[in-house]
Amino acid sequence: MHWSRMMTGSITIAVISLIGLSACNEPDNMTSGPPALQYGLDETCDETRDGVRLVMYYDAPSETFLGTLGNTTEDIVQQIRVRLRLSNGADVLTPHFPLDPGEEDDVFFDVSQARSFTTWDAYPVVGP
Repeated sequence: MHWSRMMTGSITIAVISLIGLSACNEPDNMTSGPPALQYGLDETCDETRDGVRLVMYYDAPSETFLGTLGNTTEDIVQQIRVRLRLSNGADVLTPHFPLDPGEEDDVFFDVSQARSFTTWDAYPVVGP
């Protein structure tokens, strides 16, 4: 798995490559999420949790999930990350990073090396 975080002006770019990725080993009580994968390949995720909004969609030509992550609160969110789950069993969490009040960052997940999938889910995870 490859992770990088680069600053472009005030935009944070997150890239994750899902090469040979299997299910995440994190205990279920560490994060919460929907019980089932809910989005088709042509649908857009729009989730707000604890004041952090994630809007994401799958771009089939580039085999990439593209989206924005925004802090809708007036406080710094110290520990935010994004979770992406695919119907092929891939389950990825980005490392924690902070978001300033009102800050909106771009988020990218490169899934070009992932096994075939038909549904997906993504959401912001706030906290440890």
